[in-house]
Amino acid sequence: MAACQENAPLLPPGEVHLWELPGELSPLLVGKILSCLSADESARAQRFYFEKDRRSFSLARGAVRQLLSRYLGVPAASLKFGYSEYGKPFLESPAPSIQFNVSHSYGRALFAFFNPGRVGVDIEYHRPNVDWAALSREILRGDEAACLLELPPEERLRGFFRFWTLKEAFIKAVGKGLSLPLKSFCVRLGGGSSQLSLVEAADLAAEEWTLLSLPLDAPDFCAAIAWEGPGRLVRKSFPLELL
Repeated sequence: MAACQENAPLLPPGEVHLWELPGELSPLLVGKILSCLSADESARAQRFYFEKDRRSFSLARGAVRQLLSRYLGVPAASLKFGYSEYGKPFLESPAPSIQFNVSHSYGRALFAFFNPGRVGVDIEYHRPNVDWAALSREILRGDEAACLLELPPEERLRGFFRFWTLKEAFIKAVGKGLSLPLKSFCVRLGGGSSQLSLVEAADLAAEEWTLLSLPLDAPDFCAAIAWEGPGRLVRKSFPLELL
């Protein structure tokens, strides 16, 4: 599962593509990303109270349109999205041959694409005022909580967010929202590759999933990706010359 850097927007079966949108973008790239938003998406962005949230949503939705348009060879503005009963967006038209997922936090965004399995991604900023001890009691099982407390005190905040992003990436990939409780499965941390060691849902088998914590060039963020079945991770980054 070695990762490599490439820029050609092709998605062969068995490759998981991960794109990162950095916090600082040129005005030219921002303009191109936002140029393909639908009227519905622009209206939805305006419902956010803070400008930073409007911008974050708009850039994430515009970028996923631009990337899907390159993968599929169709105009970005022509793509139509639907939502599952749990709120997960999916490509409705053209026919959804590609699975995708998006996550954004404090100006950074990640986009995951996979053909043909399910995929989920999550990125979180290390908010210093988060009560990680209280939250860990809500989302971590016994073995996970013990692993967290074995870390030196100064590393526990980051450790908590590693667990959080791995769990969020998994439930986003499964696509059932919080109907799959975060305590209903167990993650075992590793260096980079992590392991889904237990899932209580009868229709999910732990051994069929891959979970990875993602190294980032931003030390105040944690990120993770999860996908179904075998796959090779390929990391990519903006700007994409074709946009």
